[in-house]
Amino acid sequence: MQQWASFPLRLSAEEVRVMVGMNDLQDATGQVGSVEHIIIHEGYNAITKANDLALLKLSQPLVMEEGKVETLGLPLEGEVLEPDVPCTIVGWGAVTESGGVHDILQKLEVKITSQSACEVVYGAAAIQNGMVCAGQGLAGAGACVGDQGNPLVCSGVLHGVASWGDGCTNSFVPAVYSEVAFFRDWILMQTIQP
Repeated sequence: MQQWASFPLRLSAEEVRVMVGMNDLQDATGQVGSVEHIIIHEGYNAITKANDLALLKLSQPLVMEEGKVETLGLPLEGEVLEPDVPCTIVGWGAVTESGGVHDILQKLEVKITSQSACEVVYGAAAIQNGMVCAGQGLAGAGACVGDQGNPLVCSGVLHGVASWGDGCTNSFVPAVYSEVAFFRDWILMQTIQP
């Protein structure tokens, strides 16, 4: 899958570039890949954010480089993370709700939030199948403006893709991610096609 990436944004292929192998946007040593095609999940709902996942087929495969550019594993279909499992999020997004994006890649350790705790915050109807929450209890830290599409990685496996939330400075409010285990079969079906 060196020619595929996932994200939940609504942009055309011409508007998107995939940057890898860099921690600083001013660093010219990383790779920048153009996008050939975007596959948006056919069940995506802009109101509820259900099925908020898309795949990017890159025009050319990325050059893998250990420690700099590597693929992430996919979870097993239906795999559910237990609450408090430690994960890592990374992104270029703001660190405050009124802040701008960063030139330096941000990294933060978060923990999976239980489904019931997430439903208490957002309401049971808002947290649908295919969603997982993380980051509750971290005041002023977590996925924020500009982080949509960024990875939630747990033990080297891509478990989530940042989707939505209600602010990023309230420690009682976790971020909501598209749950990759729920979409595994869909991802494989899309990426195996010629």
